[in-house]
Amino acid sequence: MIRSVTIRFLAVVISILFTLACQEEKFTDKGIPEVEITAVTLLEGGGALFEGKILSTGSATVVQHGFLWDTDENPMLGNSEIVTLGSDATIGDFTCDAMADIEMGKAYYARAFLRTEDLLAYSDVISFLGGGSLRPELVSIIPNTAVCGDTVTIKGKYFSFSENNNKIYFDNSQARVLSSSSGELRVIVPPAVELLIKVRATVSGFNSVNELDFTMKQPILSDFEPHVGTFGDIITLSGTNFCLDTFYVKVFFNNVPAEILEMSRTHYKVKVPSENNISPAVVQIKYFNYFSYNAQFSLRSATINDISPVIVKPGAIIQITGEDYNPVAGMNMVSIGGVDAQVIESTATEISVIVPPALTPGHYLVNLSTIHGIDQLWNGSLEVISPWRKLNDFAGTARASATVFSTETDGYVGLGHDNFSALPDFWKYSPDIDNWTLIHGFPIAGLDYATGFVIDGMGYVTCGKIEDNWYKALNRYNPATDSWQAMTQKPGEGSSMKAPAFVINGKAYVPAAEEMYEYNPLTDTWAKKSYPPEMGYFGSGVAFSAGGKGYIGIGWKHQEGNNTPMLFEYDPATDLWTRKADFPGTLRSNSVFFSLPNGRAYVGLGTTSAYQYLNDFWEYNPITDSWNRWADFPGGARYSAVAFTIGNKAFIGIGYDGTFKSDFWEFSPGL
Repeated sequence: MIRSVTIRFLAVVISILFTLACQEEKFTDKGIPEVEITAVTLLEGGGALFEGKILSTGSATVVQHGFLWDTDENPMLGNSEIVTLGSDATIGDFTCDAMADIEMGKAYYARAFLRTEDLLAYSDVISFLGGGSLRPELVSIIPNTAVCGDTVTIKGKYFSFSENNNKIYFDNSQARVLSSSSGELRVIVPPAVELLIKVRATVSGFNSVNELDFTMKQPILSDFEPHVGTFGDIITLSGTNFCLDTFYVKVFFNNVPAEILEMSRTHYKVKVPSENNISPAVVQIKYFNYFSYNAQFSLRSATINDISPVIVKPGAIIQITGEDYNPVAGMNMVSIGGVDAQVIESTATEISVIVPPALTPGHYLVNLSTIHGIDQLWNGSLEVISPWRKLNDFAGTARASATVFSTETDGYVGLGHDNFSALPDFWKYSPDIDNWTLIHGFPIAGLDYATGFVIDGMGYVTCGKIEDNWYKALNRYNPATDSWQAMTQKPGEGSSMKAPAFVINGKAYVPAAEEMYEYNPLTDTWAKKSYPPEMGYFGSGVAFSAGGKGYIGIGWKHQEGNNTPMLFEYDPATDLWTRKADFPGTLRSNSVFFSLPNGRAYVGLGTTSAYQYLNDFWEYNPITDSWNRWADFPGGARYSAVAFTIGNKAFIGIGYDGTFKSDFWEFSPGL
C-alpha cells in the first residue's frame, strides 16, 4: 500500500516538473521571432482592445509589431486593417486600442504580428464580433496656415492606421495622406477654392465630430523675365507663397501648360511651351485659381534665311533655314503658292517640308507662320517642275492587266485584255527614240493577268489564267533572238488573282495562293520559301525589291474581302518576313509599282473596293520605313495600268478608267 502511494506521489511530481519545463521552454527566446494574440475585448461605445504577447524577438532588431484583423479568415499584412506599435518591443505582454475600422455586427479574424529586419512572425488567429467604431475627433492642425502642396500634421483621436481609410477634406478638396496613426495624420494641403476653409475627416465611413479652421496662403506672381523670347526659352517667374508640389501646381502660357524646371517659394523656372503659338501670351500660375501678371510674354517672329533646293518636283522635300522656328513640326505652318505643305521635321533653325503633290509646274511664293496670324514671306521663289513627261502612246490595242518586264535598255509590254478577249501580242519600247516595236507574240494563246520579271537581261512570264484555268507555266523571252522558250513550270498552286513578283540577286520570288517559290534561272529550278501568314490568299497587290530585300503588300486579301494597307519585307538570307509601315494612302488593289536605283519604291493608281479609280502616287523609303506622297499621275485615275523601269526612270501607262487606255508617261523623281 505504502509502495503504491509513493509511486503515485512520484508520478505527480514528475508531471509537475515536466509542465514547468515545458512552460520554461515556451517562454525562452529561441532565436526566431514568436508572437501570440491572447484576447480581443470590445470597448463600450465602439472599438476594441487587442492583447498579445511577444514570446521571442530573435536575434535581429524588431522594426514593427502590432495587430491585424479582417473579414477573411487569414488576415495578412497589406490586405487587412492594422494597428502598428512601432519598434519598441520586448518579450512579454502588449496591448492596443483600435477605435476605427471595426463595423457593428461583422465577424472579424485577428492575429498579432512581429517583424524584424529579416523575418515576419504571425500568431494564431482568433475571431470576434465587431461592436462598431468611434467617430474621429480633430484637435489641431499644425501649421494652420500654409500653401497648397505643403505638408501639415493633424492631431486628433480615432484615426485609422491605414492611410487609405482616412479621408481628409479642405472644404471639398481631398488631401493626400502621407502617414497615419490613431492620433496623428500627416497630409499634403490640396488646392481649395477659398482662402479661409474648414478641415474635416472621414475615417472608414465615419465623419468627424468637428471641423478645424485653416487658412490657405495665396500665391502672388509679381513678375517674370524675360518678357520676349522663343519656343523652349527659360523664363523665371518671381513672387511669394509659391507651391512646391508638382502634383498641384501648373504654369500656363495662355491655356498651354509649361514644363517646370526649378521651384522655390519665391520663383519658378519654366520652359516656354512649343504647343502655344498665340502671341502675346498670358502667363499664369494655377492651383485652385489662376494667378497672372499684368505683363504678357511675346514670341519672336520667325525669319527665313534660305530655302534649298529652289528647283523641285511635287512631293520632294525642301529645307527652310532661319531662326525662331517651333521644334514641334506640326506647329509650323508652311504654304507654297497658297497650298498648305506638310512639315515633317523641325528644329529651332531648320524645317523640312514636303512640296505639295498637287502643285503644277511654275514659280511659287513660300509663306511660314510659327505664330498664329503672323506670316513671314520668303523674298525668293520656289520653282516647281514636273516629274512627269508625256510619251508616245502605246502602239498596240488599248488594254488593261498587261504583263511587263524591262532590260537595261528597253521595256516590254504585252498580253492583258480589252473589251473582247485576252490579247497575245508583245511590244518593245525604246526610250531613246520614244518608239514602240511589235515583237514575237507570246506562244500561249489566251493568257491574261500574268506576272512578268527580268533576270540577267532575259524576260520571264508566269502565272495568270487562261479563261477559268490558273496558269503555272514559265516562259522565257530572249531579246537577242526575239524568241520564247518554255522553262520549268512553277510548282504549287496557281492564283485566281494577279500575283506580284520581285527579284533579288539574280533570283525571282513569286508569291501566290498563300505560298511563295524562288526561281533560280541558272539551274531552271524552283524552291519553296516562307510566306507571311498575315497576308492570307493575296493578290492584285504590289511587289518590289530594294536594298537586297523584297516587299509585298497593298492589295486584295481574299479572306477579308477587302484591300489591305499591310506591307511585308522579305530577307532571302534568313527566309523571314517582317511587317513594315502600313501604306498611308487610300486602300487599293491593281496598282502600279516599281523601285528605282535611288533605293526608293513607288506605288500609285489602282482602285478601291468600291471601284473608285485613283491617280495618287507615293514613295516608300525602306531605310526610314516611311511613306511620302508624290505628284499625282497626270494621265488621270485608272487601275490595272503597268510600270517598268529603265535606269533611274519609270514608264507608266495603259489601264482602265471606264475605257481602255493607250497613253504612256515617263516618271523621273530626281532632278
